[in-house]
Amino acid sequence: MLRGDFMKERIKALVSAYILEVLDEDCNHFQISKERLCNEILLKFSVKFRSDSDFDDDMLFDRREYLQFALNANNKKYYEKGL
Repeated sequence: MLRGDFMKERIKALVSAYILEVLDEDCNHFQISKERLCNEILLKFSVKFRSDSDFDDDMLFDRREYLQFALNANNKKYYEKGL
């Protein structure tokens, strides 16, 4: 099936301006279209609700690794609230 053979439907979602900034930066960084990035995100998060046998293969990003960074002193209050 060719790329153009897929049915497309435009949707609109209200998100914060910050989310749009992050999406734009990610698109530029990964050199992909916003359409592709948004569809990949939708697929990865909606697959949790499917019950097919490919669930584990589709959720490869669920492997977790520790993120370690120096916490900015100004952000300490936000971190402590989140605990």
